[in-house]
Amino acid sequence: MRTPPAEEARTIQEALPLDGIRVLDLSGPVGSYGSRLLADIGADVVKVELPDGDELRRQGPFAGRQAGPERSLTFAYYHANKRGVMLDYRDPGALAVLAGLGANADVVLLTPPVAGFDPDSGQLSWASPDAIVCAISPFGITGPYRSWRATHLTSCALGGVVYSQGEPAGPPLVMPGRQLYDHAGTHVAIAVLAALRERPAAGGQFVEVSGHESLGSYLFDLHRYTNFADILRRRADHPGVGGRWPCRDGMVELAVITPKHWSGLVQLLGNPAELSDPALIDPSVRQERTDELRAVIGPAIAAMGREDMVARAQQLSVPCSLVNTVGQFTADPQPRSRGFFVRASLAGLGEFEVPGQPFLSGQPLLAQYRRPAPRLGEHDPAAIAREWQAAERRPAS
Repeated sequence: MRTPPAEEARTIQEALPLDGIRVLDLSGPVGSYGSRLLADIGADVVKVELPDGDELRRQGPFAGRQAGPERSLTFAYYHANKRGVMLDYRDPGALAVLAGLGANADVVLLTPPVAGFDPDSGQLSWASPDAIVCAISPFGITGPYRSWRATHLTSCALGGVVYSQGEPAGPPLVMPGRQLYDHAGTHVAIAVLAALRERPAAGGQFVEVSGHESLGSYLFDLHRYTNFADILRRRADHPGVGGRWPCRDGMVELAVITPKHWSGLVQLLGNPAELSDPALIDPSVRQERTDELRAVIGPAIAAMGREDMVARAQQLSVPCSLVNTVGQFTADPQPRSRGFFVRASLAGLGEFEVPGQPFLSGQPLLAQYRRPAPRLGEHDPAAIAREWQAAERRPAS
């Protein structure tokens, strides 16, 4: 006899590392991926939404290309595996309800302003003394920008990312997607896991994550400046021949820096006489003769298939990669062979191909898409508070 779906889901849940950990999520979009990761790892995450709904409910793409707060695939992805309640948590009148939920929450994620939260001290009046309280905001809760709102675009612009992206003669460009949310969310999940591990010795802790700083923490451009006072400006990639090139069926990107790279590229292109000058081994010479070289190299690459070119370049030790569109990446055999893309039902909107696990492990450490994202106000906060109070709380170990 087949195990009922509810029982099967519970069995999977009990095998996950954070089973029994309760997370109250009052964060905005900048914390959405962090609470999603905690939910995937097994925590019971309750998403608290303001009466007009989370901002991601108004962001597409939408199922069936029809906009609506219950049709956002963005919200459905970031809030899978969570339950949801509706509460104006900015209103002091909500303190009693928040206290009922917070009394038995192990982790509280929040984006100020939140009733009962003092940003100067990091104290949350209604949280349990041993709770991990994590404030997630665009710029942090101190400093001159503490009250500013932000999007991925504005944070990339202020952080210097946009300054160095794009062609030299064109406008600056922003990285696509919502990397601000995703980088900050990853930092949130790691910080909370570390704080939970330390809780038996340290007790409750206050953790603060700035999305702006999370995005900047991985930028090599900032490392260059702080260590060498070197400002990376937009440039035409590597001298003479580096950068993106169109093949007959798409784009590739080349990095031709060393003599070995150059000789490999010349061989790859069939040793044309125009590229036989020994002086071209010097990158500075190639830079001076860029137009001449591109007139020869461009048509040769345009006649090649991109996958064939990349394969042959790899054999000749020439750094070369496919430049995939989003559609081409989803069809790429590498992630496909590893089962990265999965078909899953999102919030009752139908089945979609969605990203799978961000890592693989011998023992199950996370389980995605066990529960659809909640409808706005789907669950009763008082009922969840009673449930959390009645159940045995996981010891801080």
